[in-house]
Amino acid sequence: MRSLYVHIPFCREKCNYCDFVSDKASRAQREAYLALLVREGELYRNLAPKDGLSTIFFGGGTPSLLRPEDFAFLLDCFRNSFGFDSDMEITVEANPEGIDGSYCKELSSLGINRISFGAQAFQDHLLKAMGRRHRSDDIAKAVSLARESGFSNINLDLIYGLPGQTMADWRESLVAAASLPITHLSTYGLKLSQASPWGRRLSAGDLSLPHEDLNADMQLYAMDFLEGQGIHRYEIANFAKSGFKCRHNLAYWRRQDYLGLGLNASSLLSRDVRTRNYSSMNFYRDAVERGTFPHEEKENLSDQEVMEEELFLSLRLVEGISLKSFEEKYGYNFFTQKKGQMVKLFEAGLIIVEKDQLKITNRGVLLNNEIASLLI
Repeated sequence: MRSLYVHIPFCREKCNYCDFVSDKASRAQREAYLALLVREGELYRNLAPKDGLSTIFFGGGTPSLLRPEDFAFLLDCFRNSFGFDSDMEITVEANPEGIDGSYCKELSSLGINRISFGAQAFQDHLLKAMGRRHRSDDIAKAVSLARESGFSNINLDLIYGLPGQTMADWRESLVAAASLPITHLSTYGLKLSQASPWGRRLSAGDLSLPHEDLNADMQLYAMDFLEGQGIHRYEIANFAKSGFKCRHNLAYWRRQDYLGLGLNASSLLSRDVRTRNYSSMNFYRDAVERGTFPHEEKENLSDQEVMEEELFLSLRLVEGISLKSFEEKYGYNFFTQKKGQMVKLFEAGLIIVEKDQLKITNRGVLLNNEIASLLI
């Protein structure tokens, strides 16, 4: 286990599309939660990797609501529990309006070397509709401050498929993002659950979303445009300049063990054990204070489920999946066991094989789940 995810469930206010576990909290409540994170981490000392952690990702919520001294406290405790590799990737998610130069410099001095801004869009009317507190000018300012403070690895998140969003809006956002000194870009198609304000409005018929054909055009346009800007797709929704792929997220997609700490956090603790923590703060706190794992769900996966997960996750990556390695691990040969489906997918231009690697084409990206289902 060389990757650690830490969930910080605090926000100033909930965005209209969000169903993540997050809420407002006082300073005392935040400090109490940080202490719980440390105690939970200590329950997993036996998983400490020989060479220490390689990546840490502080996600949320809004991790940048924490003070630099809070991050210093957590990092010191995690270093004691798990050890740190000499070449760590440590990411903090932040809102563009929530930081200043002094804050960025203090984070950088702690060894935090990757920052991810929830930009979401560059049109103020869309940001306002989403319930975001920042405006488009804040995004460029935040990136500039991070750069000046020593961050050489900066990500922006963008969302497509927003209510009222046009292709012109999407192009404008991509052009604006690519013009900034960022190294990574994540593009997410809007997905709503009924737990979100927009999800409830959609169910009530009080909200309309762009047609799925427009969403597909937006996704394809992002792939073409960003490639031309030297920001290369390496996963279905993620793009990076050379040398700046997110190592933490690659651990997920390559199905490597990882530990998630905090409210509602998920873990892959071994090849076949997945867990998810309580989403209730009371249940989470009670379990950790008792010295027990705060698992709301624990799933022991079958060999078939492990194989299916690896296929689905690997095909999300541009690098694809090694046919030889997959057959050695699972005794599964796609050309023997799924010959008909392979031929159809080849002829449709949805998959290719290059040097033993089975890959989904750009055209196939729009149907990645359906392709994986056909092959398993």
